[in-house]
Amino acid sequence: PYTYYLKYRKQRPDLINPYELYWTVISYLIHNVYHSDAKTLEVMIDRAINGLKRCKERVGTEQYNEIMEIFASGNPEFNRLIQLMVRKADDVDFFDKLLRDQINTQLKNDRMEKEKFQTTIRTVRDQINDLLKIPRPAGIPPMKESLIEAANYSLTGDGKRIRPILTWVLGVEVYGLQSAAIEPLLRSLEFMHTASLIFDDLPSQDNAPTRRGRPTLHQVHNSATAELTGLYLIQKAIQEQASLQAFNPVTVLALMQYSAEKAEDMCMGQAMDLHSKGKAMTLEQLNMMCFYKTGLAFEASLVMPAILAGVQSAEIEALKKFAYHAGIAFQIKDDLLDLEGDHHLLGKNTRMDVENNNSTFVSVLGPEAARIEMWDHYCHAVEALNAVPRKISFLNHLLDYIINRNR
Repeated sequence: PYTYYLKYRKQRPDLINPYELYWTVISYLIHNVYHSDAKTLEVMIDRAINGLKRCKERVGTEQYNEIMEIFASGNPEFNRLIQLMVRKADDVDFFDKLLRDQINTQLKNDRMEKEKFQTTIRTVRDQINDLLKIPRPAGIPPMKESLIEAANYSLTGDGKRIRPILTWVLGVEVYGLQSAAIEPLLRSLEFMHTASLIFDDLPSQDNAPTRRGRPTLHQVHNSATAELTGLYLIQKAIQEQASLQAFNPVTVLALMQYSAEKAEDMCMGQAMDLHSKGKAMTLEQLNMMCFYKTGLAFEASLVMPAILAGVQSAEIEALKKFAYHAGIAFQIKDDLLDLEGDHHLLGKNTRMDVENNNSTFVSVLGPEAARIEMWDHYCHAVEALNAVPRKISFLNHLLDYIINRNR
């Protein structure tokens, strides 16, 4: 930002002076965050002054003074005080190098975690895709065969599989469950999610022509077949949950009860969405509808493996809070992509919310305020994650993916 400002400040009067912003942030941190704590003040000022000293040594006194004259022109008295401190300050290179090493280590670890996140997404997604196709046993009635064919059409589209991937990561990598043991749960989650998309796309609801890069099921067949296929997948999901034979039956029963409650709530969310068409909604109403439609699916993906692992209730509550904010951030990003996204990348038509007169975060707040709201939920999700008693770096990177994705 410093070199960019030096080069383009005359052509770009809208640019913020990064030097002034730097000291504004330092001032805010000292007085408003750390409440003028003397030791904290000393550390922060030492760090700032040492950075200027090193700049002066690197470029020479003459060029340094020219640079400072540009950056500090708005407040010469303050600059005189800072330069006096630069001339008289003790050497604090040790702290500066220590801080630099810590930042470098953190950046390296973050890069490694991000690479692992991307690898996990790819490999687990491939594993889940291999699990989803429903077999067609020989000798079944032709009508059931056509129903299975319709279900597989919807299941084998280019889905992101975020929900079962989340369940796999929490179950296998965090809670130590056997991958093979939770395969029925992974299928169950994707069956339920795909069923919800089939119903969502129907002419009586969103009337979507494409999904996952292909024509929607009711376009390929008809609405009646789509409805029956959705119901079929829901029953298959229940059957899969009942097949979790590696776990205590009481635990499986608790999981199935939780799953049924969440499915019930998601139906209510879709009903709220349909009821809201053409009506102005408050932000509170929108948050509630979004949580029931989207956030609950994230919650279930996290809570269901936690139930199987016998996790304490406090940790489950923290995961629920994370899911609430991550789910809403995900929905806001979806709303923004519907307005601004590339339909080739999305695999579905854009501007469908406008066409269907849907109440969205974009229609209620406008694009810029919706973005701010998305980042607000992002920050709340990070705070909730910090309350989880074990480090789950995958969820941190999931948040970054939610915010930065293009599909």
